[in-house]
Amino acid sequence: MTNLDLLSRIAFIAVLSLLLSNCATQPAPAVTQVALPDELSTPGSLSQAQQVEFRAAITEIGKENYKRGIKLLKQLDKQGDFDSVAANLALAYYKTSQLDDAKNSVNRALQINSSNAKAHNLSGLIAMQEGEFPKAEQAFLEALKLDNNYALAHYNLALLYDVYYQEIRKAYDHYLRYLVLVEYSDKETMSWVEQLKYSVEQENTQ
Repeated sequence: MTNLDLLSRIAFIAVLSLLLSNCATQPAPAVTQVALPDELSTPGSLSQAQQVEFRAAITEIGKENYKRGIKLLKQLDKQGDFDSVAANLALAYYKTSQLDDAKNSVNRALQINSSNAKAHNLSGLIAMQEGEFPKAEQAFLEALKLDNNYALAHYNLALLYDVYYQEIRKAYDHYLRYLVLVEYSDKETMSWVEQLKYSVEQENTQ
């Protein structure tokens, strides 16, 4: 693959990820973008009053009032061990490029509940942002081990294999799984996968 081909691929993925439906996006390391969930997990163990505060925080973050949302989540985080609060606090920090705080909060979420697939996915995004690609791969794989129908984890893992490892076969497989899970609603990724299909077929003939 030439440098021009790689740059074209990176530019294409940067555009297509902006068009992902029903999710927010946030820049990943320098060259591309990754899929993020709007909300990482539900507040199952919170009291009724705490759930009201939690939803208020999520609403603020949804409006990109991150400072207010983070303040509300930090107040809740001090009230107990809630993986939903810690995970969403990590997401808010990630969206505002506060990576050290994001890492601390997502690690706290996983200490509370190691089965939180979305927190593992976010941990992978943070690792990608810091250029720790093997760690990112393991985090995405762990997310999929916990929930193999987690579309965004398939997409992010495909992106990792595609852009950073250039392991086209693996990328292709995870893109396909992602497309199945989103019922082929992402037309831009479908177009890109059609282009990858040629590379996969070429590999199979070698």
